[in-house]
Amino acid sequence: MSYVNSIIVKYKNKVAFSEKRIFSNNTKIFNKIESNWVTGFCEAEGCFSVIVTRRSNLNWRTIVSFEINLHIKDIEILYQIKEFFDVGLVTIRPKKFKCVYRVTKNWRFI
Repeated sequence: MSYVNSIIVKYKNKVAFSEKRIFSNNTKIFNKIESNWVTGFCEAEGCFSVIVTRRSNLNWRTIVSFEINLHIKDIEILYQIKEFFDVGLVTIRPKKFKCVYRVTKNWRFI
């Protein structure tokens, strides 16, 4: 069984990026990404950040996140990484023509 997935990103009512992909549930077509590849890719493109903000005199908030930013044409890579880790979100930022894979739950890093 196959299906067609279309990705269309618009910015100011103009098509910024458009792509059609044909998908199939035949597992022989798709190869899973390997852990060594993910390690190298995350080392090159990934970013950890820690944000500490002050809410009141004695109350602090800490946000820990890991993210990868890519051009929107490479969104499929981020979905494969998300599937590999089984955590996080992939979002699209059409004004900047980029997509972001982000993990922000602290307990998922441990």
